[in-house]
Amino acid sequence: MIDEKILKDVAGKFYIPPKPEILVAIQEQANAADPDVGKMVRLVSQDVALSAAVLRTLNSPAYGFAMKIDNIQQAAMLLGIKGISTLATGFLLSKAYVGKKACISLERFWDESQQTGALCYFIGDKTSLKSYVPLESLYTLGLFHNAGIAAFAIRFPDYREVLEAANRQPEVMLSDLENERYRTSHAIVSYYLARSWGLPDNLCQLILEHDNPSFLRSSAADDSKMAWACLALVRTIQSHIRYGWDTPYWPLVESQVYELLGIGRSDHLDFREDAEELLHG
Repeated sequence: MIDEKILKDVAGKFYIPPKPEILVAIQEQANAADPDVGKMVRLVSQDVALSAAVLRTLNSPAYGFAMKIDNIQQAAMLLGIKGISTLATGFLLSKAYVGKKACISLERFWDESQQTGALCYFIGDKTSLKSYVPLESLYTLGLFHNAGIAAFAIRFPDYREVLEAANRQPEVMLSDLENERYRTSHAIVSYYLARSWGLPDNLCQLILEHDNPSFLRSSAADDSKMAWACLALVRTIQSHIRYGWDTPYWPLVESQVYELLGIGRSDHLDFREDAEELLHG
């Protein structure tokens, strides 16, 4: 676990949006022993922008439903209450940053974060991973793991320089550059945000460790390692599509990621092709 003094420093230095009241109500239903599906549907449906975002996401190619989903009732039947709660969380997170001045385009950033979540969901659904890790957890991990970048972009006007430096140097980790300049990292801020928004402890820990390849050698549970592996695969696929190279630590974890996900190099390349089609049409 991370030192509470570090988290206190994060709270004082960065903009961390409060969890919206509607999300509190949605999560209460999602986590209830006997959830009320009708109440959940009404909660989401009453927010026009939220319901539209949920339906737009579910009808995207990454989810691969054969039929068009037209309303939240239908979505809840197909995806379940926790799945709807997850998608609502993603939209409300991006909405919480609307209007904030930042050194990067936050709209583009959240679009890319939602793409990461969708690709995690897609790969989980196409492998045996879905038997061990809920697909909505994979989506949430993909969405939240880099959320701290938005807070950095709001807090530091020169943060774009750090991002550009990381993008130019395939062997360098963004977290290392952040620690060098700001004495903290987006992983820590992402962890704090995830905890503040009520994500499960295991997901918060995965978010904190997402840039740490030694996590796969830790005593963490197998399902957590599988989720980490899924995100690592998605991130290196995205890096290859955007910049032409893998993530810095990919050579250190490649074989173990394949083993955890039950895939091989050919599957990796197939997923990369799928991702390009899903992202670019």
